[in-house]
Amino acid sequence: MSSAIIIRSYNNRDRSSLIAILKRNIPKYFHEDEVKDFEKYIDEWSDIYYTVLFNEQIAGGVSWVPEKKQKSAVIAWIFFDPAFHGKGLGTESVNYCLSAMRKEKDIEKFRVRTSQLIYPFFEKFGFKTIYTEEDYWAKGFDLYDMEMDAND
Repeated sequence: MSSAIIIRSYNNRDRSSLIAILKRNIPKYFHEDEVKDFEKYIDEWSDIYYTVLFNEQIAGGVSWVPEKKQKSAVIAWIFFDPAFHGKGLGTESVNYCLSAMRKEKDIEKFRVRTSQLIYPFFEKFGFKTIYTEEDYWAKGFDLYDMEMDAND
């Protein structure tokens, strides 16, 4: 059986699975305080969130948000079940977002705000670090604000 990655629109039935997956990434990739932030985000922005499936099982999620005033779009809340790390979900999800963002008019820059743990992954797509801040997300979780030109 071949592995299949599907990215589809989020629906409310995905909520508990995604929260459980986020919690499985604590404390390695996220701080426990971020669960409440994600819950608020998913409740307010569910229309722009995507659920990622691996072999028909919920494996994680991703979002991208246009920032029209800044003429940019930002990838947000990308995470996956640790059991599926290394299966290409991150690459597929980022490529999905980049493709969708490129279709938007007037977007000049793509952004991502991540941590010191993940920024090298985004560098593979051409994102460059423009700003860092120690202990931004929580103690031991630094901010890496990254961007790339939309035409890259």
